[in-house]
Amino acid sequence: MTTDDDGGNQYAVAVFYLDESYEYVARWVDGETAVRTFKRMTESIAARCGLVRRVIVTDGGDNCNMEWIYGVGHTYPPELVARTGGPRQ
Repeated sequence: MTTDDDGGNQYAVAVFYLDESYEYVARWVDGETAVRTFKRMTESIAARCGLVRRVIVTDGGDNCNMEWIYGVGHTYPPELVARTGGPRQ
């Protein structure tokens, strides 16, 4: 994830829904917790059904560290995209 120089060691996980609303499901958490929450949200039944449209992890500097989009898959960071086979076509 990031270091203190580029936003700190606190992260947030935001989930965007089908109705275009969103919520933070985790805020001010460490990197490990953010990654576990991201994984749990992207593998949830709501995500598989399309009720969850996007999940992102941001750091303390509001930089996007991870992104998943319904129907596309993991889109960021490149290391995760390569490991998961990249976005679906």
